Amino acid sequence: MDNISQSDIDLVESLAGKAVNTNDHEKLVKVYHKLEYLCQLIEKKGYRYNIRKDPRKQAGTGKFVFQEYQWAKIYPKDLWEDAVDKFAYIVGISDSLHFHLMGIKEYQGKEASQFASRNCWTEIDFTLLDYEQIADEFVLFDKRNRQLFIETGAKLGIPKFSQILNSYKMDEIKRLLEYKKQIILQGPPGTGKTRLAKKIAYNVAGLFSYENIKQAISIVLKEGQALETKEGYAFSIQKIIPTEHRLIVLVSSGGKSYSINFKEIENCYNGHAWDDPVSKWNASGNGSYSIVIAKFIFDAFERIEVENAKQVKTIQFHPSYTYEDFVRGIVSKIDEDNQQIIYEAENKVFARLSKSALDNYQQSQDITEGTLVTPSLTDFIDHIIEEIDERGKFMISDNVYIFYIDDKRFKYKGDNWATHPNGLNMNFSELNKIIDLNLNTRKQINKESTLNSLTRQHATYYQNFNELYRTFKEGKSVPKTKTALKNYVIIIDEINRANLSSVLGELIYGLEYRNEAVESMYEVAGDNKLVLPPNLYVIGTMNTADRSVGHIDYAIRRRFAFVDVLPKELNDDKIVFQHDRFRKVSELFIENYDEYKANEKTILKPAKTLSSEFRPEDVWLGHSYFIQKRVEGSGKLEPEDFMIRLDYEIKPILLEYVKDGVLLGEINKVKIEDYIKSL
Repeated sequence: MDNISQSDIDLVESLAGKAVNTNDHEKLVKVYHKLEYLCQLIEKKGYRYNIRKDPRKQAGTGKFVFQEYQWAKIYPKDLWEDAVDKFAYIVGISDSLHFHLMGIKEYQGKEASQFASRNCWTEIDFTLLDYEQIADEFVLFDKRNRQLFIETGAKLGIPKFSQILNSYKMDEIKRLLEYKKQIILQGPPGTGKTRLAKKIAYNVAGLFSYENIKQAISIVLKEGQALETKEGYAFSIQKIIPTEHRLIVLVSSGGKSYSINFKEIENCYNGHAWDDPVSKWNASGNGSYSIVIAKFIFDAFERIEVENAKQVKTIQFHPSYTYEDFVRGIVSKIDEDNQQIIYEAENKVFARLSKSALDNYQQSQDITEGTLVTPSLTDFIDHIIEEIDERGKFMISDNVYIFYIDDKRFKYKGDNWATHPNGLNMNFSELNKIIDLNLNTRKQINKESTLNSLTRQHATYYQNFNELYRTFKEGKSVPKTKTALKNYVIIIDEINRANLSSVLGELIYGLEYRNEAVESMYEVAGDNKLVLPPNLYVIGTMNTADRSVGHIDYAIRRRFAFVDVLPKELNDDKIVFQHDRFRKVSELFIENYDEYKANEKTILKPAKTLSSEFRPEDVWLGHSYFIQKRVEGSGKLEPEDFMIRLDYEIKPILLEYVKDGVLLGEINKVKIEDYIKSL
């Protein structure tokens, strides 16, 4: 078949609007055949198409003229079902051969589709290409504009495209976090920054392990519990059967029982199937149930702290927050041995999480699984735990024994001790020093100044323990198990409310140069070094409307990537969204909501009511203020009366903006205060 030619384009252009005649009609049909052949090649690359083969249109009663535009609709195969007859990519022939995106039928005149068409219009130099090359050009066009395709569907109000868009954006932020290691989600109040931070953190940390899901299910998912799929099909949890390596959930629906295995739920969870309507999630036949259970467990991580999900920590900064609260600090403790107050440095939330991440990173980089290695102190501690479980004690001399273990120390005593009837502590940090310094005699331990005074006083027992450990190691080896690399995430809510330079201290260097030791002002367990490993991530959230907070200097800004989280209209069948009031409030901050909706990537123009000192994206009121959630099982809305939120949350903050000089003047010839009160 001949390629599309300049004469084909000239023919279409020359006949546009002219009365139909047989000869010209036959010529245009040939152009259609060429266009259809191109569509067939594109279809083989993962698309579906629809083409109208009749080049005529009605120009009035009994009149037919040729169309000025011969075209075919192209859909990505996985989005066909939701986009068909609403909007599509277009392969068109008019005065050129071109690709673009256009709304169809009642969606054609919408601002969102017009904006998309203008911004992705691509003309093809067909004279240098054959059909196969033009099809390849379309694939590249799709890659460049797929997100625009998704955004257009969302802006046209198609719920599933809003869900897909949210998933796309989260994946984009996740990729940025994995590259930069620390990001700040910034935006005005009410845009869901903290919720988004948690969602990203749980995803990056990969918290969906078998142990985590088993524990989460035991806490939040009960036998007999009623759930519902997105399609409205009710089902109940019949039975939960944990086996050694997997979990089976039996569900009941419509009088029939279905078995859902752990792998199905895991795949739906890790793929965020509830945000992605693509049909692959339903391949097994029980996909809808798996999606609902996975989403239920995902939400559970926001309500409970799963014992094994210690990879994510959430804290909130405030103006008096310090380095000693966040990284390391001095704390007072009661010394149980002599009942005196002692002062010692300890790791705080960030240093603890960093150490856990570093330990995991180093172990994951260690020798190959199965290699025989000398037993470590941890192996010996495990041996002691087994002895205590079996015999109730572990002897370290003829009359003295260990009887209790926690994550930091042993407790040991003798049956006839009168001075310390409750026992003494033997700290792991002290044992590690003795082993690292190779102190093998009581005299060496007693003279070592870096050890605590109580350790030196009871050097005999530490020496006995050390000898038992050496005996345990001699001639013995254990198989090394390969440790899986895990990601650790700390979420810092309201990160800009503290003085970041003061709170982070030397970690400003560590954030940029991962795996390099920085010196802390405090020494913990004889070591003042801190290392931030590459598997530790930081997500901050920042309310841009709060002008009372501390300044973030350039040194810190350079180490973080900033992501805007802006207000948006929501289309979700699980909520009621107050669209009209959202738009009325939005127009206090932007010139025209429809223009913003059509072009979210442009710099927002402030409304005439907004002070020049403020950007609209910093103070514009977020979408979460306009949501009424549906309470599961009851059908009620929360809040049931939206006026409660309007009168006690939305109007007060807007009136505060007026008081602080953020909002000024009039809107629609009405004073700002009166406009707000009339909402």
